[in-house]
Amino acid sequence: MFKTTRRGFMVGCSSAIAAWAGGLSFTAFGSAEAEPNQDILLVVFLRGGMDGINVVPPIAGDDRGIYESKRPRIAVPASGTNGALALDDRFGLHPGAAALHGLYQQKLLAFVHAAGLTSDTRSHFDAMQYMELGTPDNKSSTKGWLTRHLETAPGLPAQVIMPAVAVGNLQPTS
Repeated sequence: MFKTTRRGFMVGCSSAIAAWAGGLSFTAFGSAEAEPNQDILLVVFLRGGMDGINVVPPIAGDDRGIYESKRPRIAVPASGTNGALALDDRFGLHPGAAALHGLYQQKLLAFVHAAGLTSDTRSHFDAMQYMELGTPDNKSSTKGWLTRHLETAPGLPAQVIMPAVAVGNLQPTS
């Protein structure tokens, strides 16, 4: 039986993003006469979390020293053969995510540092639900942030029969 791993999923997503950014056309989910500069939002929600500070580690400055002191065994080297790929003079990209480096350089991909919930919940499951609902500290909503947006989005073309697609073994709340 085939089992999807987090690594395999990330490789697949990276390949799809690279192909899409490289000019391949995926019109099955949209209009065949799509505008060349349509906005596309791709949300990758990794259940179980992703160690963002190891995916985009500091490579210089005070933050680098703190990072190395807190993660002496798992810190990504700042440079070298297995080192981070520089994004700028302060942060780098984990070498395992090298497929994303070109997209970043082309300004087709952004990393948002220190983003997250303002909720003080200590529950991983509550935090996931708050993220999908877009309602921190309130689990009473029956629809997620993306569903609410698509229901109220003005001017969504009628020929877009599938404005959102979810891939995974669980149906997302949003």
